[in-house]
Amino acid sequence: MVTGQSLMQHQLSPRNQKQQRFQSAELVGLLLPDCGLIDLNFMVTADSSVWIDYFTGRTTPKTKALDKLLDAETRELVLLDVVMMEVLRGFKDDNEYDIAYRLLLPFVVQTAGGKDIAMTSAQIYRNLRKNGLTVRSSIDLLIAAWCLLNECELLHNDRDFDAIASHYPLPIWEDTWGVTD
Repeated sequence: MVTGQSLMQHQLSPRNQKQQRFQSAELVGLLLPDCGLIDLNFMVTADSSVWIDYFTGRTTPKTKALDKLLDAETRELVLLDVVMMEVLRGFKDDNEYDIAYRLLLPFVVQTAGGKDIAMTSAQIYRNLRKNGLTVRSSIDLLIAAWCLLNECELLHNDRDFDAIASHYPLPIWEDTWGVTD
């Protein structure tokens, strides 16, 4: 089985990392089985901020963590539909889009909407505004509300989530595996 580690080869130069990730991602997208049922006790999702860095070849602690999560057998990596949209909409090259699409397709994809999510998102926004904080992205509010209501850890690289987590018990994925720069 192709693993996440083969997706990301840190020893490559930054210019070649993007090409290598897409070549490996193409294989993974074709070989990964459907994820099936999700284990609610071990869910984690990655925001588009991390996926975009991953696909563009940026090596950061968050992309290294995503790579580890792709390899992990003890965590269920869940993809939210709005994150999938944010990631895929940014590809200018059709070939890269197709490869990324095939990589993301096998993941469990959850809908980040619905009445409860919408109401929770609005309440988060309103409460943060009362405290002098403005979340810039409605999609980030939906993601945060979904994570809160589903007790799903969030891997992100976005200050909006830091603001939300400063006032809500947003489960942020913590690096317990020693992933560093």
